[in-house]
Amino acid sequence: MNDEELPPSFKRIGEEPQVSRKTIATAEHITKALDAADAEASVDRLIAWHFCPDRAKHGLFYRLLFVEGQIPFSRKIEIAKKLLKAFHPDLGKAAGFWIRGLHRLRELRNKLAHNRMQLPQDPPSPEKADGVSLWVLTPTGESVLEFLPRSDVDRQVRHSRHLIIAGVCISRIVQDRALQQSTPESEAGLMGLVAKAEKAIAGRLRGSMTDEAKPLTDGGVGSAMAGRSETQFQAALQSGRASSAE
Repeated sequence: MNDEELPPSFKRIGEEPQVSRKTIATAEHITKALDAADAEASVDRLIAWHFCPDRAKHGLFYRLLFVEGQIPFSRKIEIAKKLLKAFHPDLGKAAGFWIRGLHRLRELRNKLAHNRMQLPQDPPSPEKADGVSLWVLTPTGESVLEFLPRSDVDRQVRHSRHLIIAGVCISRIVQDRALQQSTPESEAGLMGLVAKAEKAIAGRLRGSMTDEAKPLTDGGVGSAMAGRSETQFQAALQSGRASSAE
């Protein structure tokens, strides 16, 4: 599609028609980078442990509620928010950034997953792309071309790593409380990691937690959480993986 073929609505939002020829990342690269599955799994675990402290029943709970019940990610986030506010007000207050961050991650993922991309004739490789052009619908039903800078996507990818850390820790606290296994020491350690994740997202933390080169793996996250709190984080991480495997 050349500039002359663009709908008039596009001309009103783009600074110049040439924006349609900006290089873009491939759909496969972006959707992989913004995969919110790990972040959503922590929300699932929080809800499951609150209502079903018996781990042996989690498989059926997940099946009935999340699979057959077809609860979307947006509703899960709101359920978790209300549960924390009503039953764990201390966590609800500390987890506000987590809830907001999950919504931002969900909105960006949905924008990329459900809108058609405008591809240039010779798209570059994903690592050399500077963004993606998407056809989106306005509230009035007009189809307009919107350019999403790669920097916005990369920033959300970095934030998602810290959202996953916070989610694992918060869901682990809910799990321990449901099983009556919580201790002030374990909660303090986990909440310390939640606070660090919030600071990292806000850009107020210096050190390994903001190291963009660290992969989201046991080694990468463990190194990023190096120090006295690493034991608590690794325990939370392992517990979360065990729960999600139910």
